[in-house]
Amino acid sequence: MSDRVPADRSGESSAGRALLPVLFIGVFMAALDTAVIGPVVPALREGFGVDNRTVGLVISGFVLFSLCSTVLMANLSDRYGRRPIYLASVALFGLGSLLTALSPRFWMIIAGRIVQGFGAGGITPTAGAVVGDHFTPAERGRALGLLGATYGMAFVLGPPLAGLLMITLGWRWIFLLNLPIAALILVWAARVLPGPAGGGTLPFDRAGVLITFCLLAAFVVGITGARPWWLIASGTLLPVLIAVEARAARPMIPLSLFANRQLAKTYLLALGGGFGMGGVIFLTSIATTAYAVGARHAGFVLLPLVLASMLGSTLSGRSLHRLGPRVLLLLGFALLAAGYAGCALTGAGLWVFLIATIPVGLGLGVVVGGALRSIALDEAPGQLRASGQGLINICNAVGTLGAIAIIGALADRGGGAAGFTLAYLGLAGLMAAMLTVALRLAPARTAPVAVRIRTLDTLGERQIRELGDVLIDCVDGGASVSFLWPMTRQKADAFWSDVAARVARGERRVLIAETDSGGIVGTVQIALDSPENQPHRGDLAKMLVHRRARGLGIGRALLQAAEGEARRRGKTLLILDTVTGGAAERLYSWQGWRRCGKIPGYALWPDGRPCATTVYYKDLSSRTQEEDAELTAGR
Repeated sequence: MSDRVPADRSGESSAGRALLPVLFIGVFMAALDTAVIGPVVPALREGFGVDNRTVGLVISGFVLFSLCSTVLMANLSDRYGRRPIYLASVALFGLGSLLTALSPRFWMIIAGRIVQGFGAGGITPTAGAVVGDHFTPAERGRALGLLGATYGMAFVLGPPLAGLLMITLGWRWIFLLNLPIAALILVWAARVLPGPAGGGTLPFDRAGVLITFCLLAAFVVGITGARPWWLIASGTLLPVLIAVEARAARPMIPLSLFANRQLAKTYLLALGGGFGMGGVIFLTSIATTAYAVGARHAGFVLLPLVLASMLGSTLSGRSLHRLGPRVLLLLGFALLAAGYAGCALTGAGLWVFLIATIPVGLGLGVVVGGALRSIALDEAPGQLRASGQGLINICNAVGTLGAIAIIGALADRGGGAAGFTLAYLGLAGLMAAMLTVALRLAPARTAPVAVRIRTLDTLGERQIRELGDVLIDCVDGGASVSFLWPMTRQKADAFWSDVAARVARGERRVLIAETDSGGIVGTVQIALDSPENQPHRGDLAKMLVHRRARGLGIGRALLQAAEGEARRRGKTLLILDTVTGGAAERLYSWQGWRRCGKIPGYALWPDGRPCATTVYYKDLSSRTQEEDAELTAGR
């Protein structure tokens, strides 16, 4: 049997449409808080009678605990599931907002901001992991682009909203406004996000949590307060953390992610992207120092940059699946290098400066919007997706803090506009250097526009090896398909050699999806060796699609072809089981399979954690006229 199957170019799935709004609102709420705090700082300083250094704790406390909680919450999301951690993060953010708004003492405001930061740290990486879990590759670009655009929207809407609330109701209402938003998210997310996963039996990495917190705390204190001894302490803790995590059964920061060269380059680019984000902080200072823009109007010079950032995020998200992240990152860092080089020309005039901020905004939108997160979603194993997303956040934050400290020091040492010229020329050079890293990324793994579905009568050495490649890719991606990590070539070849023997005995039928060049990108099996009293029953097993070919309708095509093959073999009842809550469940439901029930702890994820399994069946005894015609034609 051979069948040509066109690629599926349908739009977002119904599941995606249900999930995306609740993710967008949560990320936007957290992003908006970073944009509104600036106008609040003078009111806090005056209202509580504290100095500039003390009031700065409102920001630094939030940043520190947000950074530290990112690692913890991302790990817990991989361990216990997206819904409970996303709900907990939003609830903590709301609680922190309430404490801040009702605080009669300044120390209580700091405590509230710490709780807020702890919640905010878990929202974005968990939302990114949900996108990876439940959106096809074709849908992810738009989703990630939309989530990335929230930061541009927040910086457009945040300051004027904060100013309006402070004039009319007071600064406390800026935080109280978060409460109904958080309540809406909690109710909505509890309904639409997938249920929790089993926590597994592997011990919690307490040592990793403690050392990570101490390392990040020392870094934040050292970099924000220009305290070199704290930075030295942070550097000293890094090899300790690596040694501890290398021995942990389930590390807080999975070092295996850095062993993947594509991911290691991605995190380096995320660090560079953080430097690009940090460069925005002092652009208003250039406007006031070099072009005599008044302090009250300095914020308006960033408006072209912010609008360009929103546009860059949206456009790059829409083109991510077509162009691939490598091309977009090259474009993004090139725009950043050109834009910051233009901003460094402090004697060229205000209009040149404003025009130069536009490529900066476009570049930030492209780099931060979704390209880096897309690589992390594709390369990180499925059960480490949130951790992979969390490391993007941490690298961005470390780069941002580093840029603020270095640019500030260079500007102070150079004195006035000349100091900013030196600093931003250096920043432009760093962005150009990131181009060389982006060039070393592997090209996008694009799937063919069409595949051929056929049934194998025998499995030769070539088919066994190519099917082994598909199996290894799926297990490395976190699929629960009978194997644990590490998935070796030896295990894959042994499995398919056994299947080949069963095919030769007539006990199995193997269907494959292959490209125009003959490479296998997907497969499914039909087990025909049913008991004597169940001659009408067949079992579907090992539905596998290579990650580079997902989102193109291959799974649906394989399933339809398997149903036709089963009918030709006299099978009128098909049975299968699949991981509960996975994308495959949506496929089977759409194709008319009926859900029997869920078995908790039936199987294991590749990392050894238990996972629930759902059983499905389909009655093939009734056929449509169209299906009869297809079978008569020999399809």
